Amino acid sequence: MIYFSCEEIDKLISDDLAYSDLTTDILDIDGDCKLEFIARQDLVVCASEEAKSVLKRFDLKIETLVPSGSFVNKGQLLLSAYGNFKNAQSCYRICSNLMEHASGLATKTRNFVELAKSQNPSIRVATTRKTFPFAKKLSIKAILSGGASVHRLGLSESILIFKEHIVFMGGFEKLLTKVDEIKRKAYDKTVCVEVENLDEAIYLAKAGIEFLQLDKFDIEKTKQATESLRKINNSIKIAVAGGINDSNVVEYAKTGVDSIVTSWLYFAKPADIGVKFTKIG
Repeated sequence: MIYFSCEEIDKLISDDLAYSDLTTDILDIDGDCKLEFIARQDLVVCASEEAKSVLKRFDLKIETLVPSGSFVNKGQLLLSAYGNFKNAQSCYRICSNLMEHASGLATKTRNFVELAKSQNPSIRVATTRKTFPFAKKLSIKAILSGGASVHRLGLSESILIFKEHIVFMGGFEKLLTKVDEIKRKAYDKTVCVEVENLDEAIYLAKAGIEFLQLDKFDIEKTKQATESLRKINNSIKIAVAGGINDSNVVEYAKTGVDSIVTSWLYFAKPADIGVKFTKIG
């Protein structure tokens, strides 16, 4: 699972609490309380561990924690802690922001994955590297918590040849002549090429490319491409990307592709999580 360092947690706190909680300070409020985070909808939990880390920075004692990736029903307790009211007031919003945004994304992902797998249980749903700037790590944790995987974390860990690469290397015909050389250089990495039409896909499959990404193929063309490519190489990996969302994922899943690649999951409505303070003593 994704790990957040102490420095990252502290930076998150300092963004909201640069100096002190001015409102609570001027009211001279003190005493202890119990703090509870409660689901106001059915959801997939995410970032409860990071919220726990924030609470512990303020010396709050954790009572209950539902781990990321868990499905909970409306009304269920997600996280609870107790300690000084002033400390709880200073950090609770940081915790709720974390869990609401991440759980919203995880819930959307789980729903999407279930739609796809209802038609093809072995299909892989994977997200692109088009994460929201400065929120990559939390976004990826939410995607994983929702049951999807990540197509590419970044440029350094996978090989995906786009049309821009092909243009600057001398064109499609030149790429075909260099397939064996590219695969030797890639060594233990799989070489994936994104294609925009069936002819390109067939030429590359015959040339020995073992992973193809179909870009913006409609459902019928995706099905046709999958059938044609399997006749050339039954073990070829096929992904489809571009314009896939919850309104069409079921039909794409029926086409027989191995993977659905999407950025749509990153744009999720925050989950509804309530916060309850109870005075102790």
